[in-house]
Amino acid sequence: MSYANWKSSLLKIPVLKNLIERSLVESTAKIVEQDTSAVESLYPRQKPKIKLPKEDIMAYVEKLYHEWK
Repeated sequence: MSYANWKSSLLKIPVLKNLIERSLVESTAKIVEQDTSAVESLYPRQKPKIKLPKEDIMAYVEKLYHEWK
């Protein structure tokens, strides 16, 4: 699947085309990984301080689970 329509003569060579596509996919994956770790470090996982009415049931279930251990 190609999102760009590059008109380079180099891309007509299958080996180079595959190499460039793989390189783009790998670099995009690395960027997403770095962005994910940056966002996770900015916003640590913690419990919310307020609960919505529909979340009371899950809070009760979680409390029962921790007491059961």
